[in-house]
Amino acid sequence: MNHIVSSSLIYEYEKKRSKAVAECEKRTLELMETYPSLKAIENQIREVGLSISKKILSLGSDSSHELSINLTKQMQELKQKRERLLQSLHISPSEFLPKYECLYCDDTGFSKDSGEACSCYKQVLLSTAYRQSGLEILYKENFQAFNPDYYSDKPNPEVYSSNLSPRENILMIKERCLSFIENFESPEDKNLLFTGEPGIGKTFLSNCITRELLNNGRTVIYQTEPILLDIIMNYKMRFEKPQYFNDEMYTALLEADLLIIDDLGTESLNSSRFSELFNILNSRLLTQENRKTKTILSTNLSLEQLWKHYDDRIISRVMGNFDICRFFGDDIRIKQKR
Repeated sequence: MNHIVSSSLIYEYEKKRSKAVAECEKRTLELMETYPSLKAIENQIREVGLSISKKILSLGSDSSHELSINLTKQMQELKQKRERLLQSLHISPSEFLPKYECLYCDDTGFSKDSGEACSCYKQVLLSTAYRQSGLEILYKENFQAFNPDYYSDKPNPEVYSSNLSPRENILMIKERCLSFIENFESPEDKNLLFTGEPGIGKTFLSNCITRELLNNGRTVIYQTEPILLDIIMNYKMRFEKPQYFNDEMYTALLEADLLIIDDLGTESLNSSRFSELFNILNSRLLTQENRKTKTILSTNLSLEQLWKHYDDRIISRVMGNFDICRFFGDDIRIKQKR
C-alpha cells in the first residue's frame, strides 16, 4: 500500500482516538460537576491509588505486602461505593470510558487480540483502492430503515409470475439476508444472487448486509461489474494502473470477506473478461472452503437474460453455489417522490 496513504490513515486514526479520549474527559468532568458526591469518591480513589504507589516504592517488600492488602481493601470498598452511587444515579460505568468507533482495535487500526491490522483498517484501504466513496449511505440504508409498506400486499401472478405478493416476497428475501449474515461463517450457507428490475430494493438490501458485516468486523468490496473488470484488466495488462492498486489489493479482491458485484450483465464481454469474471467467482468459491468468504451478485436482468449473457462455466458456478432472490414490485424511488 502506498506509503502516503498508510501515513495518512494512521494520522486519521490518531485523530479519532484523541477525539474519543477528549470527549471522555469532558464527559467525566461534566458528571463530576453535576454530582459532587461522585467527584468526592473519585478523588478518594485517586488519593488511595497514589498512596499505594508511593508507599510500595518507599518500603521494603515485606512491609509493603501487608500495607498493599489494607490499601487494596480500601480501594475495593471505594469502588463498590462508587458503583452503588452510579446505580442510584442511573449512570453507566461506560460513560467514563472513551467511546471508540471500532471495538476491535479501540481506533488504533490494530487488533487488541492479535496485534495485526484491524478489519476496519483493512476496509479503509480497500475502499481507498477501489474508490468506494459512498459508504456513508450505510448510515441511512440499514435494516432499521427497511419498510415493507413500499411493496403491494396484493398478488399478481400475471405480472410477477408468482403467487406471492410483492410484500410477502420482499419479507422472505429480507429473512434470507438476515440468515446470510447470521450464517456467514458457514461454508454450507450459499452466496446470493439478487435479480429484478431497478428500484425495487436490491441495492438497499446489499447495503443493509454490508452495514451489518462491517459492524461485525468484516471486510467488504462493493463494485459494479464493468468497473471491477476494468480495474482487473488494467492491472493484469498494466494499462493505466490505478494509483493504489497493487498485488496486495488484487489478493484482497479474491479474499475480502464479502464481495458484492453490482450491475451484472450490463456490458458485452469478450473471452478475456469472461475468463476474469469466472476466475473471481471460482477463486472465491475455492477460498470459501477454507475461509469465511461470500459473494453477492446483483443484476437488473431476468434469469433468462442472464443465462443467455454468460457461458456455461459461469452459469454452473452460479446455479450450484448461489441462492436466487428474485425481486419484484413497483419502483420504490417513484413512490418515495410522491
